[in-house]
Formats: sequence, C-alpha cells, structure tokens
Amino acid sequence: MRHLGNKTFIDKNLKPMPTCASIAGLCVFLAVSSLQAFAATKTECGIASRYELTSRTASGEMADPMSLSAAHRSLPFGTKVRVTNLKNGKSVVVRINDRGPFIKGRIIDVTRAAAIKLQFLQQGTAKVAVEPILTTGERGNTSLTGNLSRPCNS
Repeated sequence: MRHLGNKTFIDKNLKPMPTCASIAGLCVFLAVSSLQAFAATKTECGIASRYELTSRTASGEMADPMSLSAAHRSLPFGTKVRVTNLKNGKSVVVRINDRGPFIKGRIIDVTRAAAIKLQFLQQGTAKVAVEPILTTGERGNTSLTGNLSRPCNS
C-alpha cells in the first residue's frame, strides 16, 4: 500500500483503495446490521430491584425517582435498555445513569417510576430481562456497548 496525499492505493499501479467515505451507504448498512445482530444476543436475565436515591447519581446528575432511569454495574452512562418483567410481560425503556446494584444476585436497580410501569413496586424485586437498545448518538454514530454478564436461559 502507498499513501499519496489523502488517498491510499493498493499497489504500485495506483488503484485507489475503497474507503467508507466512497461507499458510505454500504458501510453504515453493514455496521448497523452487525450491531443489531449483536444486540439480539446480549440479553441479561436476573433480579431487578427498585431504589430511591435522592442525591446525585454516579454520572453526576441529580436523582429523580419519577424518571425512567436505572443503575447497572457496567453499561456506559446514557445507554438505554429495555427491562421486561418476566412474570407479567410488562416492559419499560430506561436510561443508565448510576452504578449498582450492590446486592449479590441483582442485575439492575430501577427508579420508582420504572418499578410502577413494571408492576413490582410493592414487591420491591422482580425477575427481569435487560436488553440494550441500539441507539444513534448525538453525532449520528450508531453504538452499542457494555458488558452483560448473565445471559438468559432458553
């Protein structure tokens, strides 16, 4: 490969090498398809609990029990996940803005508002599935990151 100016060439015959800029539509399609396939395999199952934090979250924002947000040990702040109550099928999309839970066996802490929508406010905990949602960021780049450690059993 040779570089001349801002172009990269495959060999000494100076054939331009295709770049994502020249085939942008195809690159975006392949990236999104790959991420969607990845998302389909990254569902985590376990116990969710509700928590009522009234101070700042680990991300630095003020906690709001009536927002649809949650705490997860490893997913990046701002990640949106669909939490589904496996007992009744109710689901809600929450945004990760805190760290936790810190009780063994639990995979996510959700706010009061999310627990109400999932219909486990009175019980305090529920068996749930947590699935990251493929989102497009502020700059238009599609991303899905994080580490889900407890896959659901079929």
